[in-house]
Amino acid sequence: MILDYFNIILNDLKHKRLRSWLTIIGIIISIASIVSLISLAQGFKAGVNKQFENMGSDKITIAPKIFVGSSPLTKIDLEKVKQVNGVKSASGIIYKIAPLTFSNQRKYAYLTGLPLDKESKELFESMKSFKIVEGRDLKPGDKYKILLGSYAADGLFDKRIKVGDSVTLLGKKFRVVGIVGSFGDREDDSAVYVPVTIARNLLNEPNAEDLIFVQVDKGSEPEVVAKSIEKKLDNLYGVTDKTEPFLVLTNEDLSKRINDLLIVVQVIFLGIAFISILVGGVGITTTMYTSVVEKTKEIGIMKAVGARNSDILAIFLAESSLISLIGGIIGLGIGVVLAKLVQIISVRAMATSLIQVYLTWQLLLGVLVFSLFIGLLSGLSPAIKASKMTPVKALRFSM
Repeated sequence: MILDYFNIILNDLKHKRLRSWLTIIGIIISIASIVSLISLAQGFKAGVNKQFENMGSDKITIAPKIFVGSSPLTKIDLEKVKQVNGVKSASGIIYKIAPLTFSNQRKYAYLTGLPLDKESKELFESMKSFKIVEGRDLKPGDKYKILLGSYAADGLFDKRIKVGDSVTLLGKKFRVVGIVGSFGDREDDSAVYVPVTIARNLLNEPNAEDLIFVQVDKGSEPEVVAKSIEKKLDNLYGVTDKTEPFLVLTNEDLSKRINDLLIVVQVIFLGIAFISILVGGVGITTTMYTSVVEKTKEIGIMKAVGARNSDILAIFLAESSLISLIGGIIGLGIGVVLAKLVQIISVRAMATSLIQVYLTWQLLLGVLVFSLFIGLLSGLSPAIKASKMTPVKALRFSM
């Protein structure tokens, strides 16, 4: 009996091949969108969380808010932060976009002024997973020496920059002493590093701090220390919560903000994908209603020879489910391929390892079950209509 049902469904799909495939394409597009978006979003989330785990939960980042009239951080702020209970160490860096010239080519790179005292440098390196892969690191006493990020050395210019080469930064000539390993992010890999004292002279910013990194004492709660830092800075500037000029964020806060943003973006894209699958479901319903009309005579004959309502219902539901399941399987494969292509392109174009595909069996199985459910739901109304036909009316209608 089941085999007979299956043969009926296959023969029907063969006879209306074009209409069936047009319906299936709608499901394919929807499922492919859902799979690629979810797998990429989950992969990005996993990559971001891994970076924060590597940085450790005992770190705090202080940055100026970006709005008209906001105040920059200064050395005074840094000294006040160091006085807060629970702060083990604190370090500030200079971070600006600056012109970099090499081999008669002028490009723009992210100039980072590094503090070279041991405590500050260790803190910075723990925050950024900083590692020298060629040459040596900067050391106290270095003046016009420079470190290059991996992309700044190999990719930013037509010609690769090697250790020992000279580059011009803000009109001053520097000798390259080391290359920093890739962070997996094009912006960070485009950075150049000079001693912070040199950066201040080049930028004419003797007291500015673009970012302040803080490491919390063992046994102290980062959230509590962050609140104390906020209070200290508020008292220093006499501001309220509404005019607070600085962001004081623990790594947990930063991770949560990024994850919240990802959820919003994911919901928006999934909403678009669900609209697409709704259209696909309507297509299945339309196809099945057309099929009911075309098969009216067959339905009458089947009922006349003893087919029950449940048999007719099962045939039409199985057909709509099969259409949706075929679309789901193909869409699943295309979605995985699309996500992989996005990952490959992002690695090559943006040199980022954060955009990656994250697939689980729960996602794959869930998508197929969801596809099957859409088929059942879309085919339910036409199937009920077909099952309620009486043999006499069906045969009379078809004549």
